[in-house]
Amino acid sequence: MTNKKPKFHDDDFKVEILEPPFFKKTGQTIDRKEAWKKGHWYGAVNLWIVSDQDTPSIVYQQRSPNIGWAPGKLDASAGEHYEDLDTLDDVLDKVSEEIGKKYDAKDLTYLGKKLNVGIGADGTTRNTVNDV
Repeated sequence: MTNKKPKFHDDDFKVEILEPPFFKKTGQTIDRKEAWKKGHWYGAVNLWIVSDQDTPSIVYQQRSPNIGWAPGKLDASAGEHYEDLDTLDDVLDKVSEEIGKKYDAKDLTYLGKKLNVGIGADGTTRNTVNDV
């Protein structure tokens, strides 16, 4: 695991650029806000927590009102960006710090990739390829 603190709201950090159409890792990192300005794609993880009590359901979180994209909206149970050259295990460690429960990649069901294109409050395009 890396010794990086979890990032909240719109903090600065570097992301690895992914190359469309197959979103292969390029090994090139760039400041996330610069990636927004240039319309680059980068990776993130959406962890969907499913409750099987009574009626199966997905647990959602409400996004911070201070975040630059979709403030106050419902979102995945937990989410993190791949920073620099993070692995899935690095991201899951950060998610564990955020929500207080440890998740191991081998215990999760991988559902695939979700492309997300959003416009931030600052007018920049935010292109992420989310592992779900």
